[in-house]
Amino acid sequence: MPGRPWGMAQPLDSIDRNLLLDVLRAAAPGSASAVRSLAMDAAKRVREGGDPDAAKEIETLYAASRRDEFPIGLFPLKPKKTMDQLKLPIEVQEAVRDFLTEQRNVEALAKAGLPPRHKCLFIGPPGNGKTVLAGAIAQVLDIPSFMVRYDDLISNRPGETSRNLLQIFDFARQRPTLLFFDEFDALGRERDDAQESGEMKRVTSTLLVQIDDLPPHVVAIAATNHGQMLDAAIWRRFNIRIELPRPRLEEFQSFMRDMFNRFGHDPQDNDDITLDLVGYRMIPENFSDAELFVSNCVRLHVIANNEGNRLTIEECILIELEKWSAGQKKVIV
Repeated sequence: MPGRPWGMAQPLDSIDRNLLLDVLRAAAPGSASAVRSLAMDAAKRVREGGDPDAAKEIETLYAASRRDEFPIGLFPLKPKKTMDQLKLPIEVQEAVRDFLTEQRNVEALAKAGLPPRHKCLFIGPPGNGKTVLAGAIAQVLDIPSFMVRYDDLISNRPGETSRNLLQIFDFARQRPTLLFFDEFDALGRERDDAQESGEMKRVTSTLLVQIDDLPPHVVAIAATNHGQMLDAAIWRRFNIRIELPRPRLEEFQSFMRDMFNRFGHDPQDNDDITLDLVGYRMIPENFSDAELFVSNCVRLHVIANNEGNRLTIEECILIELEKWSAGQKKVIV
């Protein structure tokens, strides 16, 4: 408050105290709309109390926050790799290339009466690049891109999850946008599943309607590890379906070499170790395993040499491989 000496505690009157408690209660669960509502109430009280300048400052702050606010459950999608950095099977590369070509020719297709395909479903085992591919596509399209986070979106209150979902789709329709739904089976699960609640079945129905109504300028990408769990009607909503298969063992050598190169290393094959041998000894389940192994090797190299223990990258690979083979792989990335 103007004129209050710094460092001197002042008692709150009942209005200040109640308003402060209301704001803190609303902010704790991250309800931006509730905080905004309280801020506008505060501006009204301040104006009535004879301080229009402070009221105007609060209202200006509110207007700015509203422009930048995203609906509950929506977060910016941050690309991790470019399309050139991805190791995709030939058939996946072709499907993605066709999709991106259509996106570049939206107007020509529209003139011919052919809306571009703009709804993609990625299917495949975990750790093989579905999320990374979505980010790379977003980077190529160069449009605002968002990920839907279910931990915020899904609510225990009846009807609130569907309302949150509607707000996300309404937000996306306002401009060219990419929406990415990871672990899509969390929302689009088969409605005949006896274990699913009536509430989540209604959410799936809402999702179906909203995907149907998406305009061509909104690109929707969904990814699932469990395609068999999706509602049958979900499949029909996606006009592009791409399967990312489990990598073949021989693919891991070039993937790991590229990763080492990005960290500034070029491991040399010798009598003790080759990257081919690393792949066969690791038997990685997916590219995430291979990425984890490389980052652990580089981390060991950095720390060892920083502490005066001169180790080559090849020696670090051998040390990390022994840990991995012994079942002690580290779960840090």
